[in-house]
Amino acid sequence: MSEVFPLAALAVPGTGSEVPDTAPVQIAERRPGAFVEIRLWKESPRLSGTIAAAAECQELPAPGRVVTAPGHMLLSAGPARYFAVAQEEGLAGRIAGVVAPGEAAVVDLTHGRVGLRIAGPNAERLLQKGLAFDLASKSFPPGSATTGAIHHMAVTVVMIAEETFDIFAMSSLAGSVWDWLTDSAVEYGWRVTQPIP
Repeated sequence: MSEVFPLAALAVPGTGSEVPDTAPVQIAERRPGAFVEIRLWKESPRLSGTIAAAAECQELPAPGRVVTAPGHMLLSAGPARYFAVAQEEGLAGRIAGVVAPGEAAVVDLTHGRVGLRIAGPNAERLLQKGLAFDLASKSFPPGSATTGAIHHMAVTVVMIAEETFDIFAMSSLAGSVWDWLTDSAVEYGWRVTQPIP
């Protein structure tokens, strides 16, 4: 069975709209093997450590932060709520397998989320057009994560590094997020790069 990616027909590598004398915003579709939501019902150091280990990370992230390991990312999505993103499939089953009933809920959202990586000198300005919180690095430094809305669409925003962001939204909003992003990027120019896991 072949994979179907919601943005495959839109995020075609090499396409874009460039502006002379301006570095275009680089846009890449994120294609992780797993996107999992975890909601802890009972917090404990043992449970936190067990879940982090199952997600192949050292620890659960602090509020508003991200913890990464090769091929894995755990981000705080609210009090006792986390998203785990991994390159390989099967992460939801692995995490659910180490959690006792009543300790946490583990939901596989892999086919329910779409992701984009936005990078370049104008990436912050572009996203700031739609977000109601400050993306400046003093307020939202690399390794930060939060939820917000772009043009009335719920998104999860992660600052991966200076000038590099990941955004995740519901798959049903993929086309709308894409349209907002590319329309808003016209003044800076934009270029689609190869998909990344």
